[in-house]
Amino acid sequence: MRLLLVSIISLWSTLAIASEKVMTISGDGEVLNFAKDDFDGINTAFDARINEHVVFFKFDKDATVKFSKFTYAQIGNVIDISVCGELIIAPRIISAIYGGNGRLSNLGSEDKANEIAEILKTGKCK
Repeated sequence: MRLLLVSIISLWSTLAIASEKVMTISGDGEVLNFAKDDFDGINTAFDARINEHVVFFKFDKDATVKFSKFTYAQIGNVIDISVCGELIIAPRIISAIYGGNGRLSNLGSEDKANEIAEILKTGKCK
């Protein structure tokens, strides 16, 4: 029994390390943490409409549900979106965000956009 418990704890620790949180979204006392496995796609691009480099992301099915419920509950509130503990953007939620797609903007440079995209893809904070 003791060996089984130690094995389960060891496996859980390994999974926790493999799924390190890389993005935290918080607002009004609620916090969501996302690891690299929560994303189905990460891309960088230059958005000519706002004249800056951005990171587009797509959550997987489970993360999409969490994010949709969160944004619905946060309508009218400002939320914080952080990557590896660094505040990236603090948008006001105007309406619930369904579909699991998001965009990180106001990053300052193409290099910063690429750095954030790499962190979200690899799950490794610098």
